Amino acid sequence: MNKLFSRLKETFGKIISDLASKGEKSPAAEETPARSPSELKIQAELLKEKVKKNPKDLKSLYGLGEVFIEMHRYGDAISPLRELVKHSPEHKSGLLMLGRAQMEMGRDESALENLEEALRLDPESMTVKKALCQAHSNLSTAFGRIKNQKQAELHFKEAVKIIPNFGPAHLSMAICYTEWGRYQEALAKIKEALNMDKNLTVEAHYRYGEVYTKLKDVKKAIKHYKESIAVDPVAAMPNLRLGTLYFKLKKYKDAVEPLRKSIRHSHICLRRLLQARSFADETQGLPLS
Repeated sequence: MNKLFSRLKETFGKIISDLASKGEKSPAAEETPARSPSELKIQAELLKEKVKKNPKDLKSLYGLGEVFIEMHRYGDAISPLRELVKHSPEHKSGLLMLGRAQMEMGRDESALENLEEALRLDPESMTVKKALCQAHSNLSTAFGRIKNQKQAELHFKEAVKIIPNFGPAHLSMAICYTEWGRYQEALAKIKEALNMDKNLTVEAHYRYGEVYTKLKDVKKAIKHYKESIAVDPVAAMPNLRLGTLYFKLKKYKDAVEPLRKSIRHSHICLRRLLQARSFADETQGLPLS
C-alpha cells in the first residue's frame, strides 16, 4: 500500500507540475469559432497578400486583425490593427479590436489608451464601456497581486465610475483582498460581484474556493470548487485546484478525475497560471488527513 501511495504521489506530482508549466486562462470554456481553422488560415493568407500589395488598405488591415483574433493569435492581430488606427485614428471598431487584442496579450495599459479613444468617439457604446472596464479590472488585479494597493484601488474606482455594477471589477477587487489577506472583505466582494452578474458563477465559486483554501477551511473550499465545476465541468482551474487539494489530503482516488479534466482542458487556461502563486504555497499548513 505504501508503495502504491508513493507511486501515486510521484505520478500526480508530475501531472500538477506539467499543467502548471502550461499556464492559465479563465476557468470558462472558449466559444466555438464561426469559421473553421482551415478557412481562417486561408483567409489570413489572402488578407496578408492584399496588405502586402497595399499597406494602406484599411478594409484588409481590419479584416486581417479580425481573422487573427478569431484564430486567437492576438499578438499577430496587434500589428495590422495598429497600422489601421495609424492611418485612420478615428476608426472606432479598429480601436476597440486593438484594445481587446492588447488585453489578451496582457498589455492592459496600452489597451486603455485605445479603448479610451474609442469611448471618446462613441460615448454611448456599451461594448466599448465594458471593454474599458475590463482593462481597468485586469490592471486592478495585476497591481493587487504585487501589493500595490493604491493603483489597484484606483483602477477599480475607474472601472466602477464607467459602469457601477460591472461585476468583473468587483471580482477583481475580491482577488486583491485575497492577496492582501483581507479574507472576509474578499468573501463579501465575491458575493457582491455574483449578485451583479450571474455569468460570473464559475469564476466566483472558484474564487470562494481560493479564499477558503487560504482560511484552511478545506470543507468549504471543496464545496465551492465543486459548485464551480458543476456549472462548467471542463473549467480547468477549478478542476486543478480541487484535484490538487484532494491530492494534498491523500485522497488520491478523488484526485484522479478532476486532475484528468484539468489536463484535458488545460489548453483553454494558458496565461494566468504563470501569473498566479504556487498552489503549494497557498495551501501550506493544511491538514493532510
